[in-house]
Amino acid sequence: MTREFEFRTTDVDRERMGVSTFGATSWHIPRALVLLGCLALSGCRDFQTEKQVGGFVIRSHVRQYIFSWENNTELRYEEYCRVADGSCFIEDGALKRSRSTVVEFSEPHPGAMVAIISNNINGRLEERPQLRIFETAGKELKCRDCSVSEIWPSDVLQSYWRGNGIYFLHTHDADSDGLVHVFWIVSVIADEFKIRRIKEIRLRDSSVKIKRPSLSENGRMLAWLFCDEDCELVVLTVENGEENTSSVDCPRSTDPKIRWGERSAFYLCD
Repeated sequence: MTREFEFRTTDVDRERMGVSTFGATSWHIPRALVLLGCLALSGCRDFQTEKQVGGFVIRSHVRQYIFSWENNTELRYEEYCRVADGSCFIEDGALKRSRSTVVEFSEPHPGAMVAIISNNINGRLEERPQLRIFETAGKELKCRDCSVSEIWPSDVLQSYWRGNGIYFLHTHDADSDGLVHVFWIVSVIADEFKIRRIKEIRLRDSSVKIKRPSLSENGRMLAWLFCDEDCELVVLTVENGEENTSSVDCPRSTDPKIRWGERSAFYLCD
């Protein structure tokens, strides 16, 4: 169930623009700046919607421009708060104050697990983004034999769950030799999780692209497209690192898609 709360611009102090009722934070925006911004845009109102998913409360802080022709609304920022201890993670959206959070529930949504990648907690920036795995009910899992420090400061290009036990990450980073793409698998085992680097690809030519890495539903195989002038489909067996490569015979105007059959991956020309 989603609830909506309105905060008029004269009540900005009570809303505190980024200070959650779950846990203390030092992230403040002066009242005068908020009021001036609204006045300059010919009137606005701030409100928040709130919904609870398992042991988490998600708040969306929204601004509505009352006198605009389209009566526009803008998502200012979101808070993801864990009820058990009041800790909150902020995705600051339109405010662009360097607070970034990605929250992904396992499927079917909301599944039994949730992954949170965030560079902040309770408004405080952390040295580097952290990966935290929780049960959707709120319990946090411990990290076992994790190489989290190896993942960041790389950018996360793609991430998703396979069931409730496998979380996939595709990161890339630049070094003196070009771009480095890395595929990771996060495995949930009882009340712990561990991270494995399963493939690293170094690209010295910026025209070469790695596209659409797709992990099989059981997490045993990974496929991606390796594209230069033409594309190849690469299928990796996670357990032993064995790779099989085949040519992708599609017109250059199309965008090939990876699909999974009973035994391996194949492509479709789109």
